Amino acid sequence: MSFCKNKHIKEYPEHRVCVIDFLPCIERAVKDTYNFFLELNVPSTFFSKHKKDLLKVFYHFTFNNLCETYQQCNSVYRKVFATYSVKEHNAIPTLFLDNINTILKVCPVHWCEVPSLDSPEVGIAASAATEKQIEIYSKLSKFTKDKQLTAISAKIKKNRLFSNILVDFSTVEK
Repeated sequence: MSFCKNKHIKEYPEHRVCVIDFLPCIERAVKDTYNFFLELNVPSTFFSKHKKDLLKVFYHFTFNNLCETYQQCNSVYRKVFATYSVKEHNAIPTLFLDNINTILKVCPVHWCEVPSLDSPEVGIAASAATEKQIEIYSKLSKFTKDKQLTAISAKIKKNRLFSNILVDFSTVEK
């Protein structure tokens, strides 16, 4: 196992996988969501009454952070997000924790669930996750359409993630 410059990314050369910690993306999405509403001077009573709107913004920032983290990881190995039990994590409200599985169901990149990121079987679990078939792009597209996430939908159409290979369509002329 070797660490990259980022402590949330670990490479396992013996399994030819790179494991990216999922939790910092979620924490940053929660922080960005609340900062977004604070910048608009939205009162805190809004959060309890309009959970759907809050979740839409959370989904937007989560997918944005996942795409950025995936693109910034410059490993030569196959990339896999690692999730683990964060129920006891106090920095993330339960409203967001309950919707992590929803995000993972439509995530178009490989991911695996491990007991902790320091567990000895992380490399094996990540390697096994790369063998599973990932969710197809159309599921994510349908999800963004249903939740009215137009900005993320446009970004995903511009940069598609297929089979752990980033395909950038922004340079292609129409």
